[in-house]
Amino acid sequence: MREGVPNFVSMENVPGLAKHESFRNLLKLLASLEYSVDHGVIDFHRYGVPQRRRRLVLIASRCEPAVLPKPIDNTTVVADFIADLPPLEPGETALEDLAHTTLPLSPINLERIRQSKPGGTWKDWNDSLISPCHTRAHYPASYGRMEWNKPAPTITTQFCYYSTGRFGHPTQNRTLSVREAALLQTFPADYALIDPDAAVPIRNLARHIGNAVPVKIGECIGSAMRRVSNHA
Repeated sequence: MREGVPNFVSMENVPGLAKHESFRNLLKLLASLEYSVDHGVIDFHRYGVPQRRRRLVLIASRCEPAVLPKPIDNTTVVADFIADLPPLEPGETALEDLAHTTLPLSPINLERIRQSKPGGTWKDWNDSLISPCHTRAHYPASYGRMEWNKPAPTITTQFCYYSTGRFGHPTQNRTLSVREAALLQTFPADYALIDPDAAVPIRNLARHIGNAVPVKIGECIGSAMRRVSNHA
């Protein structure tokens, strides 16, 4: 290995980055350092992640030709990952798992989610609950509920808010809990998200979880790199 240059490099980012000059410059830099590179936009649902999350993934190797991991046979859905968790009310925290906690809902949003159907939109509500901003919105999935038998939407840093996407629980009148979002990001069920002696705001935890690369994707990339290493 050239001093200061790793044998393997990986990257995950939003699909639009592939069109930017900065990404082209990265490819040129990797080529100048004699890396073999493979990259593409992949749907994480095809790799064991129970959400529709398309991301640009790049792997590079200085040992053997780099090859993106192949999709796996996958039918994972929301129910497979969070259906067994204890029910919660908005703003409640489970005593047995402090990470199973949600933000409270305002009275009007509580009534809105009561009228929301899994997979539906704000168009399901009574007219008295619809604000002018909803009718002007270009993205109708705000204030939506997930569906048990389908993948979740992309888990973002905003999953704890009802108004920012289809993050309503499929059947309970609340948004996703921190634990549920982590599970949909394929974190292990026993992963310690909260220090009981140091309270961390839900919003801060949501930022970390939403920005994380799903664990299953990390495993797939790691396995691809190990295969390359074994052939080096």
